Amino acid sequence: MIDEAVDAQYNIRRRHPESPQHYAHYEAGSAAARAGLNGRIDLRYGEMAGETLDFFPAARPDAPLFFFIHGGYWRALDKRDFSFIAPAFVDAGIAVALVNYDLTPKVTVETIVGQVLRGVAWTHAHATTLGFDPGKMIVGGHSAGGQLTAMALAADLPIAAGIAISGVFDLVPLLKTNVNVELTLDETRARALSPMHHPRPDRAPALVCVGGAETDGFIDQTRDFAARVGGEAVVYPGLDHYTIMSELARPDSAIHRDVRRIIDGVAR
Repeated sequence: MIDEAVDAQYNIRRRHPESPQHYAHYEAGSAAARAGLNGRIDLRYGEMAGETLDFFPAARPDAPLFFFIHGGYWRALDKRDFSFIAPAFVDAGIAVALVNYDLTPKVTVETIVGQVLRGVAWTHAHATTLGFDPGKMIVGGHSAGGQLTAMALAADLPIAAGIAISGVFDLVPLLKTNVNVELTLDETRARALSPMHHPRPDRAPALVCVGGAETDGFIDQTRDFAARVGGEAVVYPGLDHYTIMSELARPDSAIHRDVRRIIDGVAR
């Protein structure tokens, strides 16, 4: 049963009718990034159709790695839509990997979590071949990727730090939204997939952040999860669920500087 008030908090497509313009901007920037960087595209980390990743090396073999997990509510988008974030990090001597996974309703959210865990493990195991320091692997993600980042941290994988951007850490509210039409979760599964309900303060993201122009639902989830695990919560004034990603790609933006602070701290 959809609750209109809850749906309004989490229905990103409904809140942002201009979203196709953002996606067009992402697509153009990503195409330019792939053309301009020496990337290794569609590396296979597993046997399922969606189990591929793109890797953009830094100039030095001991570089830290920013392993990025895209969002889309586990039901949409692709790693290729987010190549645009890579150039600013590569220019700063940071390698970037963007991971893909299969989407609901073709697969379950549990399957997606497993795919991301395999992607992290595969990438770490191939650090020498790819050309980055395996001790400096930072995992980050946006929206659904924020939840997947927290799940990867909780799995005790060899991750040096985590960064969750505009994440959904409690999936139970989604049961009352149109998002669940494709997720098909029940309360038991939603709780099992919610980092909020299974906190790991010892494996908390180093940065949990959100745009100040996002809904109260996303802002509250960010603050509540950071408080639950003892992480740093940052709200960026004026940014929404889409513009926060555009700002991440800008080296002079507040969010880019904060993410760099985390990565540089690991890289010391």
